[in-house]
Parts: sequence; structure tokens; C-alpha cells
Amino acid sequence: MVRRYGVTVSFASDGLWRALLLHEDFSYVFFMHSTKNRYSMKEPFIKIAYADDHDVVRGGLVAILNQQANMKVIAEASNGRHLLDRIKQLGDVPDVAILDIDMPEMNGYETVLEMRRKYPKVRSIAYSFYENEFNIIKMIKNGAVGYLTKGNSSLDDIFTAVNEVHINGHYYSDSVSEETFKKAKNTTVPDISDRELEFLHHCCEGLSNKQIAEKMNVNFRSVENYYNALSKKLGIKTRIGIVAFILKSGIISLNT
Repeated sequence: MVRRYGVTVSFASDGLWRALLLHEDFSYVFFMHSTKNRYSMKEPFIKIAYADDHDVVRGGLVAILNQQANMKVIAEASNGRHLLDRIKQLGDVPDVAILDIDMPEMNGYETVLEMRRKYPKVRSIAYSFYENEFNIIKMIKNGAVGYLTKGNSSLDDIFTAVNEVHINGHYYSDSVSEETFKKAKNTTVPDISDRELEFLHHCCEGLSNKQIAEKMNVNFRSVENYYNALSKKLGIKTRIGIVAFILKSGIISLNT
């Protein structure tokens, strides 16, 4: 058992992440797979920065990473902007950054770009629930050297990824292989804004422009502008064609 930042961390053998809210003291109990880090501490510990807006996940993982003999989380935050601010305040540059994608104020795509610009020696790992090719390729193109999915990655995967990117400069896995990284280098990813993505989600739901305007709390003209901008970016003239493209490319899943 480990107690850190108000989070009680425990271990179980099934390797699943679970959280149980204990109503008596409002603390969270994590049950995670206990694995020993196979990398010995031959060098000073690896300094880690971690941004994730899921407070419970972040708090639990920070506690676990700090239990590793060769790792130390020196900065953590709920979004990329705050993480970069904390690194600046510390005056100490991390070796590895672990970045969620879907965060407020500054998301993972923006954070990895800014991290690469300000701190080019930092090696960034994406850590997200997103598993589609669009998100993976965009993070890689923006500078991530490893990609972990929250739904499928064990603690051992996380330890291995941190060590591998620190030692070798990259981390490959069965789901995001070396071939995926090579493909990403030669793939053009359309620059789609968050609002345009929201518009695309509603298109996939079969909503009319009027219904989308109501859902997004914007006027009808704004919805038309989203459509026209996407049509230009993707080089596709029809709404049906745009929906077919984004579903096929994995930019949006029918399950999301």
C-alpha cells in the first residue's frame, strides 16, 4: 500500500486498473498489477513530467512511478500548459514526458509540439484512451517517440516505455510498431480543430446542420463554415464523402 496526494494505492494480480470510491473518507483505492522494473539503476533516476486531466489516474500512476528505483516524477499537471509552466518554475528539465491527449487549455498534440520546441531533448510518450490511427499518427508527427493506450497498457508496459525512450530514444509495441512510426513520417495529417472534430461527430450521428448548430450552440453560418473548411482541408466536396473518409481513416470511430 502506498499513500500519496490523497490517493491510496494497492496491488492485485489481475493487472486491471480499477478505482473504488470509499464514501467514508473520499479516498480512492487503485488495484494494479505489481511488476518489478527490470532496469537496474546504473545511472541517476529518470526525471519524468506527466500531464493528464484524469486526477485519479494521474495521482495513482505518479505514486507507482515514484516507487521505481530509477524513476522520479518531478512535475505533474492536469494539462499541457500547466505542465510547461511547472517545468519552467522548477528550472529542471525532465528526461521523459508522459502526455494524455484530450486535456483542457492545451491538449497533447499542442503540448508535444511545444515540448519539442522548448525542450528538444525531452522524449515524449503519448498515454491516451484513443486507439485510432489518426490520433497515433498525429502525436508521432508532432514529436511523440512512444504511444501507450490506457485501455491496453499494463504497468510493465509503462515502465518499459519510459526506460526504452530514455535509453534508445523510442518505444515500439505490438499495437504501435516501428512500421507505424515509419508510416507516420510519410503521412499527411489534416489539421482539424477541436470544434471541427465536434462537427464531424455530429455529422456521423446523422444530424442536420440546423441540429448541429443547436448542439454546438453556434449559428447556422458557423456550421457551414466548419463544413467548408473541412471540405477544403480534405479535398472532398460532399458531406457523405467527408463522413466516409473520416470513418475509414479512423479520425472518428462510430463507438466514440
